[in-house]
Amino acid sequence: MESRRIGRLSVLLVIACSVLGSIRYDNRAGIGINDGYSVMWLIALWILGAAIKLNLDKINAALRSPVLVGAVLVIPVVLTFLEVKGLAVGIEPHGWIAYVSPLLVVDAICVFLLCQRIAGLPKPVERVLVVLSGSAFGVYLIDTSSWFYDIWLVGRFAWIGELPLVMGLPMLLGMTLLMFVGFLLLETARRKLLAMVKALAKA
Repeated sequence: MESRRIGRLSVLLVIACSVLGSIRYDNRAGIGINDGYSVMWLIALWILGAAIKLNLDKINAALRSPVLVGAVLVIPVVLTFLEVKGLAVGIEPHGWIAYVSPLLVVDAICVFLLCQRIAGLPKPVERVLVVLSGSAFGVYLIDTSSWFYDIWLVGRFAWIGELPLVMGLPMLLGMTLLMFVGFLLLETARRKLLAMVKALAKA
């Protein structure tokens, strides 16, 4: 298949999974997407990533950076507004920020496209980013593990909700960033250790 057709099919696949996966019934997401916690959703995103790589020059020519930056800044505001309105009328707000939320998917793709346009970084920084980016999926796996999410995390930071907004929000963001960096380094160390074990096994 030509790259243009692969691109179109991948976009249709992600749109279908995102829209249909956001339709909820009996407190569950439809078509097995499970709010993005599923292999099917990861496959759809992997195919989209491959299609983006094949069509990157055309995408960069069609989507200018100011357009992407505008989307990245505006979409979170829109999502926050929809969440607040949903709470006001008694609608479950978390569907707007689920992994499969159409607006969130568009926002994430815009961030991805902006990041791949970063150029002129020093070589040591590039090498570090290559290593750490390969560990990012491990952060997701740790965050969503039953031990961490259902046992360790439950109620641990509830005290932050009792602080004034000007104190609680920076503290929440700081702890979130700290956990992300910690898990990123932990996964990087695990990958390095695994590589060492494989090298010893071949020796």
